[in-house]
Amino acid sequence: MTELVTPHVIRDLLPLYVAGEASADTVALVERFLAQDRSLLAEAQMMRSSTPMPTPGPAMRDQEMETFRMTKRLLRRRGLLMGFAIFLTLTPFSFRFGSGQLDWVFWQNGPSPSAIAMLVAGGCCWAAYGALLRRTRDFGL
Repeated sequence: MTELVTPHVIRDLLPLYVAGEASADTVALVERFLAQDRSLLAEAQMMRSSTPMPTPGPAMRDQEMETFRMTKRLLRRRGLLMGFAIFLTLTPFSFRFGSGQLDWVFWQNGPSPSAIAMLVAGGCCWAAYGALLRRTRDFGL
């Protein structure tokens, strides 16, 4: 199996090794290889000295969790806005069949105030949804 491990493979594993994120087996493999290859050992030492690895402290984890929660709220709000926009847009156009003809529920003898209010609210929801959609696309969501 070791004949498949080349210096290029070890070089690919060095960032994980230096960061301390490699498994015990990978650490053993890399250290065994570094003991035989001085140039790779020098490269690993240079990586250790040149790039101090930031240790994620509690503040960083708290910030990541808050960002995650904010993203979840934003996506939930986007879904709710789309649902309300669809509901409010289609409700005034609901219809039923009765006595052989089509009866519009909210739009029987011209637009009723409630139908107009629902259409305006639906339009507002669509506008808010569009703004939220642009905002989430900026973040790649």
